[in-house]
Amino acid sequence: MEEKSLSTIIEEQRNEILALKAELAARDNRITDLIGLVDKYQSVFSRQTHKMDLVRDGLGGSVYTEGATLPATPQPRKRCIGISAEPENAEQIVMHELKRHPKPTDVRKFIKQAIMENEFLNHLAQDQLNNLIDCMYPIAHKAGETLIAEGELGNMVYVLFDGRLEISKDGKKLREIEKCTVLGELAILYNCKRTATVKAVTPCQLWAIDRRSFQTILRKKNIERHKSRVAFLKSVPTFQNLPEATLSQMADQLVKVHYAPNEYVIRQGARGDTFYIVSHGQVTVTMCDMDENGVINPAKEPQFVRVMKRGEWFGERALKGDHKRTANIVASEPDGVTCLTLDYE
Repeated sequence: MEEKSLSTIIEEQRNEILALKAELAARDNRITDLIGLVDKYQSVFSRQTHKMDLVRDGLGGSVYTEGATLPATPQPRKRCIGISAEPENAEQIVMHELKRHPKPTDVRKFIKQAIMENEFLNHLAQDQLNNLIDCMYPIAHKAGETLIAEGELGNMVYVLFDGRLEISKDGKKLREIEKCTVLGELAILYNCKRTATVKAVTPCQLWAIDRRSFQTILRKKNIERHKSRVAFLKSVPTFQNLPEATLSQMADQLVKVHYAPNEYVIRQGARGDTFYIVSHGQVTVTMCDMDENGVINPAKEPQFVRVMKRGEWFGERALKGDHKRTANIVASEPDGVTCLTLDYE
């Protein structure tokens, strides 16, 4: 009986050790994944810093894309990283004819899952996602072959369908990956060099798409939206005399922010650093009664001034260094309002 009990204890301890080892291995893999993701973000941010310098030079100030601090809404708002690929000729990219490759439903689902799990691609619109899947074609690599070489410019984006790949950086192995993984997207999205080397450990089956097709799918809407934003910025008196290059960089830095119904976008008398364009919905403008010292009288209700709709703007004085708000702006749509924002430091 005692001997059986001892063997049971030993077995339980063995199982516990195996479970702990598995947990440690999972954590190690997660840490490695996060380190790789940090490397990717650092590559992206270094490019964004150059863009900021161009905008700052045009405005005579410092423009940034981190979350704005709004007096009435102290909670942080999530802002997405913008895709900033810069093809040699945007018009040629848009006019590029896409070649589609039929594939079974289960393969389409597989590719979609891989894309949706990717940190840099899971924001795509449905039509972009469908086009991306349509244009991918099958490709095979033998064990030992290099798919991606660190430091080179990228020409392909891959989805690993079957097999195992090794990722290394500076000659040091980082990890191995298996199917349902997107590879090579960063160099195409941000026109940066490959951040790691990828080799086939076993024979691998992948689905691939070339740079030109990939950029055409992702950039067409962005190019059209960019042109629209530049044209709109030209209509704002504050920006009319700025160089075309500066306006283009400003259009790149505009960020969408959503405000809930009845939420204050800005408050009269508060300091603010942000310029706004109404993108969807409408806002109500009100003004409070103030004494000769600029103190708001809390006993009196704010007076209605006007309604501002899609395409109208406010807060442009903040970009000239005048940070004090002269009116209240409140989201007045049942579904809230979405604004394009540009910050000044």
